[in-house]
Amino acid sequence: MSAWRTGASPTPEFLAAVVECSDDAIITKDLNGLVTSWNNSAERIFGYTAEEMIGQPVSIIAPPDRIDEMPIILGRIRNGERIDHYQTIRRTKDRRLLNISLTISPIKDANGRIIGASEIARDITEQVRAAERVAELNTALVNTQEELHAINQALLRANEDLNQFAFAASHDLQEPLRMITNYSQLLLKRCRDQLSEETSSWIEFINESTNRMHVLLADLLAYTRLSGDARELSKSIDLNLVFQKVIENCKAAIDESHASVTSDYLPTVHGYEPHFVQLFQNLIGNALKYRGEQTPRIRVSAVNENGMWRLAVADNGIGIDPQYHHDIFGIFTRLHGKTIPGTGIGLAICQRVVERYGGRIWVQSQTNQGATFYFTLPTAKGAAA
Repeated sequence: MSAWRTGASPTPEFLAAVVECSDDAIITKDLNGLVTSWNNSAERIFGYTAEEMIGQPVSIIAPPDRIDEMPIILGRIRNGERIDHYQTIRRTKDRRLLNISLTISPIKDANGRIIGASEIARDITEQVRAAERVAELNTALVNTQEELHAINQALLRANEDLNQFAFAASHDLQEPLRMITNYSQLLLKRCRDQLSEETSSWIEFINESTNRMHVLLADLLAYTRLSGDARELSKSIDLNLVFQKVIENCKAAIDESHASVTSDYLPTVHGYEPHFVQLFQNLIGNALKYRGEQTPRIRVSAVNENGMWRLAVADNGIGIDPQYHHDIFGIFTRLHGKTIPGTGIGLAICQRVVERYGGRIWVQSQTNQGATFYFTLPTAKGAAA
């Protein structure tokens, strides 16, 4: 060891120790490819003992499809060339194939003549297998992403087709309903004296049903319109003005119930104003509709949390059983049947508006303890918090 550190030539014993301690297979061979030395790691990696390999052609460890490499490598060595990090395949005694990285250098005698080659063989099978697995995973990931993209595109097309169908159906059915309503009313007006009381009541049922269908189709039309291309999404919307507009729209119901509807100062957001009018009008309208015995008290508030506005519409109404908190946002979902008028689309519209702008909506409520609907909206760039 000391001779190596001081720059003196290493002794044969030292070199032999280095060769035997190496984790790599270190093999020497003559220019005919016959093995002249074979270290412990060569035995461990390839399975052949030194006694089995010394004097034998090194091509023993080459699989049949790699035999042609041997004369090419020896030819390069005879030309005095050093071969670095040459990756190939070698075969063990038990016929396993290994990925090997070779570094091969010429061996010269005292006169400088090339008499053989020194070969360092490193087993890189695990690294190659790992790289192959990564490549396979990347390929699978790319394929999965392409498949997901195709599925998403198909879903978008299907959703668009469904929305167009719902829009056309809800729009085109309005006219037949108007015709039914008009002619039933005309029949009732002109023939009232000739109709029995039972027949008149039947016609009234027809009118009530067509009116309900008209409201239902109008709500369905509003719902499908939310899925169209966003208009004026970059426009700043002052939710205080939206709140005032909703109060005016709900004035009759507020006056009738003597409700108190108040609001904190609300933020400015980006979007299309009619969407937010629908959102607030459905939530405040529901609070008025599902009121309890007390005078309705409804309050709208807003707080800024992590770059999103969290708004709340709280009331003191009849509340909602927690088991229905998720279900109420489904389209046509009604918890009270016909006892309270409505189509069951209002909260579905609210959810669609909120999700359209990247937010979410949820409710906290208990039966007979009021309800608070929360929803989030992105903050408008440049708007003060």
